[in-house]
Amino acid sequence: MRQIIIGDVHGCYRELQELLNIVGTSTDDEIIALGDLVDRGPNSLEVLNYFSKQFNSKSIMGNHERKHIRSFHSLIEPAISQCITRQQFSNEQYEKAILFMKSFPTFIELPEVILVHGYFEPNIPLNQQQEHIIIGTLKGDLYLKRKFQRPWYELYDENKPIIVGHHDYKGDGKPLIFKNQVFCIDTGCCRGKALTCITLPDFNIFSVKSHCNYWQIQKSKNLEIVITMRSEESLSWKDIELLKEIAKKRLDLSQKAKEQLSKLKPLINTANNALNHLFNFVVQKNEQIIDQLCIEASYEKLTPNEQGRIYAASIGNTPLATLLHLARKNNLTLDILYKRFKKPINVIKFTERINLLTEKTLNDK
Repeated sequence: MRQIIIGDVHGCYRELQELLNIVGTSTDDEIIALGDLVDRGPNSLEVLNYFSKQFNSKSIMGNHERKHIRSFHSLIEPAISQCITRQQFSNEQYEKAILFMKSFPTFIELPEVILVHGYFEPNIPLNQQQEHIIIGTLKGDLYLKRKFQRPWYELYDENKPIIVGHHDYKGDGKPLIFKNQVFCIDTGCCRGKALTCITLPDFNIFSVKSHCNYWQIQKSKNLEIVITMRSEESLSWKDIELLKEIAKKRLDLSQKAKEQLSKLKPLINTANNALNHLFNFVVQKNEQIIDQLCIEASYEKLTPNEQGRIYAASIGNTPLATLLHLARKNNLTLDILYKRFKKPINVIKFTERINLLTEKTLNDK
């Protein structure tokens, strides 16, 4: 009998069936999903139905199942992906789905491997692992990053290999395999990459390509939820442009969504003004620094490397250092600033931090 260990399906029922077809499953095979059966993809209901009804198949608990359970019981607010998925279910279907997801174990230990959804804390026995860590919550992620200087998978020290999902570490549709001990097989199917599985006991790897970026499509189709659930400060320039473009094509937006979109206008105006102010300030500051260095240190006569060293010593380790060096090399542009500050709120906070909005200069060293 084989065990077929499947990475994060995330509602991608079509790819799930295609993957099982190329693996060539039989009635003797056991199918085990690593969690996150739901959310982001278009067919969460179908995926759950498959695992609830298919003989010899099961799933462990993923952080997305955990979010559904906790939000259903009013322990947390549902995230955007849970709200979008909830619309795919009737009330009766959703209640049954919650009961089914509650039955998922937090880990499975097989003769050959350990299976968890998220992470594994080194030097802690499997049955003593914190739920936040093996399920892969944000709390567990932050805990590991604070405690260890290296990724958890580089510190994994159990006798058995471990197979996990949760995070698309490579981002190229291929699993991350570390020293043939850690197999990370979330390969981003819901984001247009691939769905991957490992068969046991032979450790063969199979993948199918995703048909599209389902999560982007789901967010576009559910603009009302995306707009009304996210604060304007959490949006990137790209998010805002996407929302504005979609909103132009929609005539049925709710009043709440329209009000949320209207809040973006002053934010964008402030951010654009801050970017322009920052650009002009850095360019002028760079010119002042170079003029002063030319007087004090014969800057123009130095080699480029010498100029770089004396310039760096002059400006010190200020928040503007990177931007000043770009200006010194004539590489600073508004496009670069937009890419550097991915969210409008980021540039606003940065300029406030260095007092540019009140037209103050760098502190004297």
